[in-house]
Amino acid sequence: MPDALLDQVARLWRCGARLWRFGAWLATLAVACAPPPPDVAPVVAVPGRRVGVVARPPEPPLVDPSPEVAPPIRWRDDLDLALEQARGLVLLHFHSTWSAGSIALTRRLDAHEGLRRALRGATAIAVDFTELDEEREARAARFGVDRVPTLLLLGPDRRERWRGEGEGQDLDALVEAIAAAQR
Repeated sequence: MPDALLDQVARLWRCGARLWRFGAWLATLAVACAPPPPDVAPVVAVPGRRVGVVARPPEPPLVDPSPEVAPPIRWRDDLDLALEQARGLVLLHFHSTWSAGSIALTRRLDAHEGLRRALRGATAIAVDFTELDEEREARAARFGVDRVPTLLLLGPDRRERWRGEGEGQDLDALVEAIAAAQR
């Protein structure tokens, strides 16, 4: 064989080896990045018998601890209009964006499952006192609010049924007051 031909074969051999290593690396990468295989029951072949599928025990159904999840509180921000349109109980939440207590109480209100259930059919109104002006001061005087956060529960007759001030309010007591007012 001529030397030029041997050199050509040697170059191709080296190139093929490099391609083979690159191909092996690429295959490894493809396997590592591939999505996991679907959860399929294993197939078992027993000598002398037909191929069969191993039965898995049925998975228990997911049980929702509360069959009916209460919807989130829908806060209205139009005090006068909401009071006119409200037919039953009204929860007033006097708050401000600069008050850490207001922010904490708002989160607790939205997270309290019992309160969300109790407020179905009631009107929830958020009254923002971030910036004070004459109109907001008149609203505060109308409801006797001198600090934020303050919660007021008004009955259908618009008389006060429950009041809570500060961030550490007992929300379970509020739920009880709502239940008592609805009786």
